[in-house]
Amino acid sequence: MMQANTGVRFETKDPLLSQLVKQAEEKCRLNIKNFGGDPVLVEGGGYEKIWLETQPMGGAMYASRDFATGLNNSLMFMRHQRADGRIPGSIAVIDGKVVPQFNKFQGFCFPEPALDLYYLGGKDAEYLAQLAKTLEAFDAYLWRVRDSDGDGCLETWCKYDTGEDHAMRYADAPDPWEEETPPQGCTAVPIASMDVMSYSYACRETLAEIARISGDAEAQAQWAAKAKAVQDKMVSYLWDDARGAMFDRDKNHNQMPTLIHNTLRCMYWHSLPDALAERFVKEHLLNPQEFWTKMPLPSVVREEMSTLFSLVAAAKPAITLAPKELTTLWMMILPTETKLCCKMLGMATTAIWPSIFQENQTRSPSLGTARTRRATTHRESTQLTPWHRKVAQATPATPRSKAATNSTSTAMFAVEEPARNRNGMRLSPSAVKMPVATL
Repeated sequence: MMQANTGVRFETKDPLLSQLVKQAEEKCRLNIKNFGGDPVLVEGGGYEKIWLETQPMGGAMYASRDFATGLNNSLMFMRHQRADGRIPGSIAVIDGKVVPQFNKFQGFCFPEPALDLYYLGGKDAEYLAQLAKTLEAFDAYLWRVRDSDGDGCLETWCKYDTGEDHAMRYADAPDPWEEETPPQGCTAVPIASMDVMSYSYACRETLAEIARISGDAEAQAQWAAKAKAVQDKMVSYLWDDARGAMFDRDKNHNQMPTLIHNTLRCMYWHSLPDALAERFVKEHLLNPQEFWTKMPLPSVVREEMSTLFSLVAAAKPAITLAPKELTTLWMMILPTETKLCCKMLGMATTAIWPSIFQENQTRSPSLGTARTRRATTHRESTQLTPWHRKVAQATPATPRSKAATNSTSTAMFAVEEPARNRNGMRLSPSAVKMPVATL
């Protein structure tokens, strides 16, 4: 396999900046791990696997410092591709063994970084052929398996397929999903997905480029035409010209109306025509009322979050009485459909009210028996589903940096890694569950 002598030299007269760069390089080297004898650059920050959504890209960037390690970040996914063409969404080392995990796609930042390594490694023809074989097999897998309803649009089946870990727009969809048929009985999935369509587009566009590099004009034209067919379907089926953005469709082929950032992802994969990309940037991305906030970039349009902030403000009395329950719920429902958020917040508020009342009865002796009966009646008619309970029991993705929570956070992270290794969890630490009785 190809070899390359690479290195980075940084010089500055600023001693503080020089030390900062040195420390950053030393910290980065701590993320080089042994995967069955092959060094790879893991994501870091406690995430000890390589994910398809980040680490081929991270490896291509790090290859300028350490080519062998950076190359392995792509080769590992190529070597562990299944016979049916599926590429693992993540690869872990569990009990000393390298374990490819096929329970999600987890994004697809792979084709372009892998092609970059071809140039950085001295244009090795064997590597280029292996990459082409990998991409062609994965593209064929997608179209053989992930268009379950035959509408010509590829689907996401679980939350981790697109790297939107725990995103509530997926409703009751599973987090990971290992089966080769879509989950049944779910509210939203299988979802016709701009992301998964873009995975195919990226494969085909890169295959056209590989054909060009190889001097095969006929194959180049064929793959370019196939890429254009994917793009045309995306525009005709998922693009909303009145709103200037892409929108996924749920299992009933209905548009999922919340404006999310995923159109920007399509721009990364080149799957959005330039004119449409320009519209999204001008009308939405740079709009301070939507995505270009003081702290960019929210994954869900700002107005959706503003609605939720208003709901939380309206529920302030309940939040004051039960801050743990409702604040945790609020933290987890931000990236979701507005109507769903309203329903969940309302149901949770009503459902926990009886326990709040009982908790505060000694402080408010004037509350009468009739009110207790009304609260009990409401509780019986608004029982949370298992999915709603799961949301309410979830832990916010990022522990607050306050002294009062440090010990809890430490304990959570201590048990998180085994869960990640087994189940492919990425964002949230293990849930510290609230008693069901409080719901």
